Amino acid sequence: MVYETDAFAVVELNISGSLPTEFAITSAYPNPFNSVMRIGYALPEAANVRLSVYNVSGRLVADLVKGKVSAGVHTAIFDGSELSSGVYIIRLDAAGKTSQMKAALVK
Repeated sequence: MVYETDAFAVVELNISGSLPTEFAITSAYPNPFNSVMRIGYALPEAANVRLSVYNVSGRLVADLVKGKVSAGVHTAIFDGSELSSGVYIIRLDAAGKTSQMKAALVK
C-alpha cells in the first residue's frame, strides 16, 4: 500500500487491487469542513454497514449508508450545510465492529 499526504489528510491508495485488512473509517476530508465532507471507509469483506454522523450530545444527525455493502474501499458524502458549527462524530458499524472519527464543521 502507498500513502500520500497533503496539508489536510492522509489518503490510502490501493495500488495492488487487494482488499483492505480492517473495517475502518479511512478518511474524512476536508476536516475541518465548511459544508460538505467526503468520508472514506474500508471493508475487508461484504457486510451490513451503517455509516452515521452524530452530534456531541449523541443525537443522530445523518445516516449516510445503511445496508449491505461489498468489500473494498468506499466513499460517502456528508452534507452538513443545514447544521450548526461544532464537532461531529462519524461512526462506522460493520460485522460487529465499530470505527469512529471526529470531524469539525466550521461555518
